[in-house]
Amino acid sequence: MSAIISGERYAAAARHSRLVRRLRWLLPALVGIAIIAFIGLGAARSFLGSISFLPVRLDGSTLEMAHPHLTGYDANRRRYSLSAERARQDIAAPSKIQLDKLDAHMELAGNNEVRILSEKGFFDGEANRFIAQGNVRVNTTLGYELFLKSMTVLTKTSSMESEEPVEVRNGDNRIFADRMQVHSGGERIVFDGRVKTIFHLPPESP
Repeated sequence: MSAIISGERYAAAARHSRLVRRLRWLLPALVGIAIIAFIGLGAARSFLGSISFLPVRLDGSTLEMAHPHLTGYDANRRRYSLSAERARQDIAAPSKIQLDKLDAHMELAGNNEVRILSEKGFFDGEANRFIAQGNVRVNTTLGYELFLKSMTVLTKTSSMESEEPVEVRNGDNRIFADRMQVHSGGERIVFDGRVKTIFHLPPESP
């Protein structure tokens, strides 16, 4: 009887050892497959340029990436980039990424640029968009500052929109509105809802 028990224990130990070896190979492979799938989907649908990140940790079905950086181009070959302190990606939905401390840069019409900062972000490569959420601040090379709660950016057309109140500052001048839309990389800007403007005229020449 002891020989039979010993044999069963040996067989169980052997099965466990094989399982451990397979998992050691399978988990990194799953990480690689998810990242490759994300890159392939982004390149096909979002004009993705490159993606980089520091070590990846797998927590259940969620990949956690430190300091991810992604670049791409819109339909007019204007460049955009996204970076964050941390990203989370479900391997079952590799085109969707949750971002912490979003820092985005975009080229706009007329060789202008915009920088978007927010507490949270969400990138959807399949829908060609990202969403900035929480204390959103936008700075432009034209000298404008925008303050919002959230903003959606369509990366394919470099268009932006917000359905929440927005404040625009340029020096001492202000624009307040309930909603805002930026079309075609800044070629047209629409403020909607209760729009209020405050403009300070320069002093007259003596």
